[in-house]
Order: sequence, then C-alpha cells, then structure tokens
Amino acid sequence: MKNYDVLISEQGKDGKKYWTRIGVGFPGSKGGRPYISCKLGSLPIDGTFVLMEREERSEPATPVPAAGYVPKGQRK
Repeated sequence: MKNYDVLISEQGKDGKKYWTRIGVGFPGSKGGRPYISCKLGSLPIDGTFVLMEREERSEPATPVPAAGYVPKGQRK
C-alpha cells in the first residue's frame, strides 16, 4: 500500500497555483473496510485538502529548517 501526501493549493505572487504539503496519509483496513488515516501538521484555512499518492523519489528530500530556527550551537 502506498502512503499519501496531504496537500493544499495556494496561489503564489506570480498568479500560479502551488501545492503545499501539510501532512501525510496512511492507508489501512478494518473489518474489510479500507480507510486513510491522516496526520496533519497544520490545518487548511478553507477546510479543503487533497490526498495524492506519494511519488517515489530517486534521492532523499533535502530538509529545510523551519522559519526562525537557530542551530543548537548558535543559540544565545
């Protein structure tokens, strides 16, 4: 079974729409009834999100630090 990305569509300053991942979905089954359990890192403002099967990557994703993150050795 494939996992899913939970995505929202946002409009950029250039007028184009972009996908932003806000969580993950995990397929499962209980009593023969399939379901997808979602874990969200944030909530969509308009309540709408999309589940897309996660694409296989040839290289691991590069982690991006969160806004305001300061590495442990550089904290005041």
